[in-house]
Amino acid sequence: MYNQSIITPESINAIIVGTSTDPDLFKSNANQIMSFLTNSHDYIGFDVQSSESSEVNAVLSALSLVKSNFVDNCLAIGADSLSRHIFSSELRESYIGNGEAAMLIGNKI
Repeated sequence: MYNQSIITPESINAIIVGTSTDPDLFKSNANQIMSFLTNSHDYIGFDVQSSESSEVNAVLSALSLVKSNFVDNCLAIGADSLSRHIFSSELRESYIGNGEAAMLIGNKI
């Protein structure tokens, strides 16, 4: 059953970004994204970096936070641009690429 809940950026309690691409050395991608969405600092935000499974680990971490009732809504994002880190003649060239996806996981969604 589809629930037509209204989710605002302020209702996001956690954000997890799975990536192996770090544009900033000091600030996590998760905190950068939340600073664009809201001025609130009342959230959990962190990056998950684990080679080619970062995105799956971000979703699993988000599900764990929501299922344990630690947060109500968690935004899980997977984003990578790994192709910029390999040579054109490398064996992994055929399956290393760029992509992104986002999923909002919540108790009442």
